[in-house]
Amino acid sequence: MMKSLDLIEKAKSGDRNVLRDNKWLQYLYLTKEQHINLEQVDSLERMPENPILPYVERTLLVLSEMDLTLIEKSIIEEVLVW
Repeated sequence: MMKSLDLIEKAKSGDRNVLRDNKWLQYLYLTKEQHINLEQVDSLERMPENPILPYVERTLLVLSEMDLTLIEKSIIEEVLVW
Protein backbone atom coordinates (compact mmCIF):
# COMPACT_ATOMS: atom_id res chain seq x y z
CA MET A 1 0.00 0.00 0.00
CA MET A 2 1.18 3.51 -0.76
CA LYS A 3 2.29 5.54 2.26
CA SER A 4 -0.26 8.28 1.59
CA LEU A 5 -3.12 5.74 1.47
CA ASP A 6 -1.98 4.30 4.78
CA LEU A 7 -1.93 7.78 6.34
CA ILE A 8 -5.40 8.59 4.99
CA GLU A 9 -6.74 5.36 6.48
CA LYS A 10 -5.20 6.18 9.86
CA ALA A 11 -6.77 9.66 9.84
CA LYS A 12 -10.16 8.23 8.90
CA SER A 13 -9.81 5.74 11.77
CA GLY A 14 -9.35 8.58 14.25
CA ASP A 15 -5.56 8.87 14.55
CA ARG A 16 -5.18 12.66 14.60
CA ASN A 17 -1.42 12.45 15.15
CA VAL A 18 -0.96 11.78 11.43
CA LEU A 19 -2.59 15.15 10.73
CA ARG A 20 -0.05 16.92 12.90
CA ASP A 21 2.86 15.20 11.20
CA ASN A 22 1.60 15.49 7.60
CA LYS A 23 0.50 18.98 6.60
CA TRP A 24 -0.83 17.83 3.20
CA LEU A 25 -3.19 15.41 4.95
CA GLN A 26 -4.23 18.04 7.48
CA TYR A 27 -5.20 20.38 4.64
CA LEU A 28 -7.15 17.66 2.82
CA TYR A 29 -8.85 16.43 5.98
CA LEU A 30 -9.92 19.85 7.22
CA THR A 31 -10.85 21.53 3.95
CA LYS A 32 -14.44 22.59 3.44
CA GLU A 33 -13.98 23.13 -0.29
CA GLN A 34 -17.19 22.33 -2.13
CA HIS A 35 -16.11 22.94 -5.73
CA ILE A 36 -16.85 19.54 -7.20
CA ASN A 37 -18.34 18.20 -10.40
CA LEU A 38 -22.03 17.96 -9.52
CA GLU A 39 -22.55 15.52 -12.37
CA GLN A 40 -20.70 13.02 -10.16
CA VAL A 41 -23.17 13.49 -7.27
CA ASP A 42 -26.40 11.48 -7.11
CA SER A 43 -28.01 13.72 -4.52
CA LEU A 44 -27.01 16.93 -2.78
CA GLU A 45 -28.27 15.40 0.47
CA ARG A 46 -25.79 12.53 0.12
CA MET A 47 -22.89 14.71 -0.96
CA PRO A 48 -19.99 14.12 1.42
CA GLU A 49 -19.10 16.94 3.79
CA ASN A 50 -15.53 16.84 2.54
CA PRO A 51 -15.49 15.50 -1.05
CA ILE A 52 -11.82 16.32 -1.62
CA LEU A 53 -10.32 13.66 0.67
CA PRO A 54 -12.35 10.75 -0.80
CA TYR A 55 -11.48 11.96 -4.31
CA VAL A 56 -7.75 11.96 -3.52
CA GLU A 57 -8.06 8.56 -1.83
CA ARG A 58 -9.86 7.00 -4.82
CA THR A 59 -7.30 8.47 -7.21
CA LEU A 60 -4.43 7.11 -5.12
CA LEU A 61 -6.06 3.66 -5.12
CA VAL A 62 -6.22 3.74 -8.92
CA LEU A 63 -2.63 4.96 -9.08
CA SER A 64 -1.45 2.14 -6.81
CA GLU A 65 -2.87 -0.42 -9.26
CA MET A 66 -1.33 1.13 -12.37
CA ASP A 67 1.63 -0.44 -14.09
CA LEU A 68 4.11 2.39 -13.56
CA THR A 69 7.61 2.53 -12.21
CA LEU A 70 8.07 3.34 -8.54
CA ILE A 71 9.53 6.75 -9.35
CA GLU A 72 6.59 7.61 -11.62
CA LYS A 73 4.10 6.62 -8.94
CA SER A 74 6.05 8.55 -6.34
CA ILE A 75 6.01 11.74 -8.41
CA ILE A 76 2.30 11.47 -9.21
CA GLU A 77 1.49 10.66 -5.56
CA GLU A 78 3.42 13.71 -4.36
CA VAL A 79 1.66 16.03 -6.81
CA LEU A 80 -1.75 14.58 -6.02
CA VAL A 81 -1.57 14.87 -2.25
CA TRP A 82 -0.49 18.50 -2.46
